Amino acid sequence: MRRLQAADLPHFFALLAREPFLGGRIRTACQCYHRHPAACGFYLADGTGALMVLGAGALLCGAADIDELGAFLSFSGVAGFKGETVIPAGYTSTPRLLMTYTGQPTQKANAPQADGLTLDTRPNLWALAHAGLLQGIDPGAWYADSCARRNRGLAHILAFRAGDATVATAGVYSLQPQSAYITAVATHPAFRGRGLAGALVGRLAAQYAPRPVQLICAPALRGFYENLGFAVLRVIQECNRKEGGV
Repeated sequence: MRRLQAADLPHFFALLAREPFLGGRIRTACQCYHRHPAACGFYLADGTGALMVLGAGALLCGAADIDELGAFLSFSGVAGFKGETVIPAGYTSTPRLLMTYTGQPTQKANAPQADGLTLDTRPNLWALAHAGLLQGIDPGAWYADSCARRNRGLAHILAFRAGDATVATAGVYSLQPQSAYITAVATHPAFRGRGLAGALVGRLAAQYAPRPVQLICAPALRGFYENLGFAVLRVIQECNRKEGGV
């Protein structure tokens, strides 16, 4: 495992090009942070994998020696890791579904019940970070990262507002010519069941097709996204460091 050097860039980007989902996400981060190594680290794993470490999270595109990877992630303080099939030592794995947009919903979408709401196509990211919709985030870190992505044209975030309050959101947070990644889909509990999140996801997916528009979700949400026109592509391993791990 070695830190990315300028001479490694052609091989690094060739590895990313093999897999639009994880590769596209790492490429987006590289476009934001390649000049800020203290904020985000990029590594070559034995020449066969491209690894990104951003905060307490990491992504691997390609393959890596599992023992070396586990030791490196633990040393780097990585709490969460996503890869194709690799489960590093010291981490537990939860399978997630990688879904891709087909444009063929399994049922006709109803118009969202958005009476009294405003569609915000460029929401205030500071307000969104502190709206309480996005669980498990550090608001300051999320705000800085989202601004870096949107300001470079690498993210497109939507929201519904009720007055000054943000009540639903979804966004493309990795926008590449070969891929678009939707995440941070959330609705305030008082506004659920009105089709708001589905409307936002559907709008984004339709806008950025025919490039692969993808997302990952828990198996329990499979039906929700199939109704919007997504289909399961394969399983992604979402790994978390075991409690008490070093």
